[in-house]
Amino acid sequence: MMMAKVFKSGNSQAVRLPKEYRLDTDEVSVNRIGNVLIMVPKDDPRGVFSQGICEIGDDFPEHISSPEHSKQEFECSSLFLSV
Repeated sequence: MMMAKVFKSGNSQAVRLPKEYRLDTDEVSVNRIGNVLIMVPKDDPRGVFSQGICEIGDDFPEHISSPEHSKQEFECSSLFLSV
């Protein structure tokens, strides 16, 4: 796991990303889920998400038992619709 520095910039907080994590954009959408921050390029939010989903490794569990959700199988390419 790579580490990043958090620092104060004026009245805001900023994160200095390592070179390997640089983004090709000037703006990102930021979402917080608990203590996790998710940054997605503002100009292509679905592209990054779909790329990440399609690149899930072989070590990802094939079956996850959950009484709350029924099991569904689908193709990665069918997850997203063009608008």
